[in-house]
Amino acid sequence: AQGCQVIALIGFPLDEGCRRNGGRCGAEAGPTMFRQLVWKTGCVPNFVTGCDFHNVRIVDCGDIDIDEYDEVDYDGARDALRQKVSQALSNGFIPFVIGGSNDQSYANACALLEHFPDTGLGVINLDAHLDVRPQKAGLEHSGSPFRQLLEDQRFCRMKEN
Repeated sequence: AQGCQVIALIGFPLDEGCRRNGGRCGAEAGPTMFRQLVWKTGCVPNFVTGCDFHNVRIVDCGDIDIDEYDEVDYDGARDALRQKVSQALSNGFIPFVIGGSNDQSYANACALLEHFPDTGLGVINLDAHLDVRPQKAGLEHSGSPFRQLLEDQRFCRMKEN
């Protein structure tokens, strides 16, 4: 529909990052549980805030096929996510990724950095933790995605402009 914002729902049902970080596993069920909720409620007017979401359409782009990947190819799963987010951006959609563990956040940011290389880019992290811890034994985990972003030269270059 004309004037419609399209949100691309992308699932990343993997909690290997939690496992690597010694956290509680189970976040891999996040995409399935979120979909059950969002399809019940959809985009409706919010009478409390006065927002009307009738011009928002949600397109389900599916999950990253985690069965293709294992702990050894953890980076392959994250790269597949980066590619799917990039495709959503190329289609003019607003990507909305549901994890799994928060380690997927860096892959999302990489797609944004690639798609908008010369613009000011802000990333908002809604979490109880900052997730800026160092890698463990050289491996990314659920506590390191925003540290990776802060150490990424593409992001640092934007901060300087």
